Amino acid sequence: MSKDLIDDRYGRFYEIAKELSKLGHDVIGITLSYRKRDEGILIDHQEKHYRIQWHSYNLTTCFMPRITRHLHKLQSTIKSFNADIIWACSDSLHAIIGYNLSKKTGIPCIADLYDNFESYGLTRIPGILPLFKRAIKNTEAITCVSHSLAEYINNNYTPNGYVAVIENAIPSGMFRPMGEKYCREHLSLPVDARYIGTAGALNHERGIDILFKGYEQLSSKYKNLHLLIAGPIGRNVKLPTGERVHYLNNLSYDKIPYLINSLDLAVVCNRDTDFGKYCFPQKIYEFMACQTPFIASAVDATQALLIKYPYCLYQVDDLADFILMATHQLKYPQQPEISIPTWRDQAIKLESILNATIIKHAI
Repeated sequence: MSKDLIDDRYGRFYEIAKELSKLGHDVIGITLSYRKRDEGILIDHQEKHYRIQWHSYNLTTCFMPRITRHLHKLQSTIKSFNADIIWACSDSLHAIIGYNLSKKTGIPCIADLYDNFESYGLTRIPGILPLFKRAIKNTEAITCVSHSLAEYINNNYTPNGYVAVIENAIPSGMFRPMGEKYCREHLSLPVDARYIGTAGALNHERGIDILFKGYEQLSSKYKNLHLLIAGPIGRNVKLPTGERVHYLNNLSYDKIPYLINSLDLAVVCNRDTDFGKYCFPQKIYEFMACQTPFIASAVDATQALLIKYPYCLYQVDDLADFILMATHQLKYPQQPEISIPTWRDQAIKLESILNATIIKHAI
């Protein structure tokens, strides 16, 4: 979604940190930006009952000196904060840093894997992948975003620490049914059309092509079917054109529920890649919370979530199956009966893992 943790107050790390603070914990977030931005400290206390101090530092282009500076700042902050535990998030580099800080400070570290970091370009830098594997194998505990990723880590890394699953969630009250006509008018869309679409990264690696090809075939059958999409466009991706195609650019996060509630059928595209089959399909929770019918590609993590709801799944890269399932959901829309966790729910899960890790480390 091209969102920034600090600027947009967005995502897994921001939301869980906020909820931990609301639960009564003292939390400091230390971020490393891979692009140049303002550095400094931000005190976040927009709502009652929480207060987080976010530290922002730049990596820039001067790699090793900046990493050294970052490590010094991390150690200094951890010492002055009198931290009980480190939760190392974001990518393979942060997992490596968290593990090494744990060794230097004696403070236990939990590594968070919200994707399969082996699929990230960072691990192609010589030396990063072996260091990452060593960190994951030896860190005190690991939190994974999906059961399929946890299984992969257990089978391929044989970690010494406990592996737990903490899936992504959605903000309380943000995604909800809002009225189809109202949302379409809010987005200046034709009210009487039918819409298929999605909001998110529009790139080949995520399999967005099947949505575009599927729409082209379905639109010849359903003359009032429109395509509604938003999000950053990947390299070499060509959007369909025509009066029935509506591209809303990069909508702000608070506008996404309006798009979802405008859809007759939402789509979660993904492919069976090292990234796709392990990532958690958070969009599914957003669609279900808005009570919008959807179909999703049957990669491992998505299939595990929707195992009892085959009418929501289409086979990966299978255009004929996509058309079949989309047609079924447009004609006979159905919703899975799955409980949707909030970020507070996930923070409570993490809290128990943090406490157990601290106790185990002290023994």
